[in-house]
Amino acid sequence: MGIGVNLDVLTNEISGQLSEQGKKDLLEGFRNPKNRIHLALCREPYIQYMISGTKTIESRITKNKCIPYGKVEKDDLVLLKQTGGPVLAVFSVNKVYSYETRFFSLDEIRKTYQKQLCIHDDWWERKKDAGYATLLEIREIAALKPISLSLYKNRQSWIILRERVKRI
Repeated sequence: MGIGVNLDVLTNEISGQLSEQGKKDLLEGFRNPKNRIHLALCREPYIQYMISGTKTIESRITKNKCIPYGKVEKDDLVLLKQTGGPVLAVFSVNKVYSYETRFFSLDEIRKTYQKQLCIHDDWWERKKDAGYATLLEIREIAALKPISLSLYKNRQSWIILRERVKRI
């Protein structure tokens, strides 16, 4: 899985914090086995932008087709881990926008979502050769007391921690 912690311990810690904060919808979403739980590594100040409500869409824009493209759905939960640091927040996904840049250009994505993304010009320049974009509209977010989480060294910036439980 690429993490060095027991998933049950992590989910119990987060559930406890959400319960203390009275975040009933997030807590229910977290407990619902139909929702995937994702871990996204993020740099600051973007986590704080999301917590404050300034950044209302999280994005992953990549050259190749890789997670989270096609692997995130409405109601999934995303834990936000600071790169090289702790887990600082969790949000529920309201809507997912998936694009292949051969059909919908990066410039169009930028023009359409720039305000919600809060991404600086130099970042867009570094992504100019990207082929895929996954944009996640945040429904609800909760800041967490920092939770230490060790990851194995592997350059992944997105990990699926829990898959959906499928109905039989």
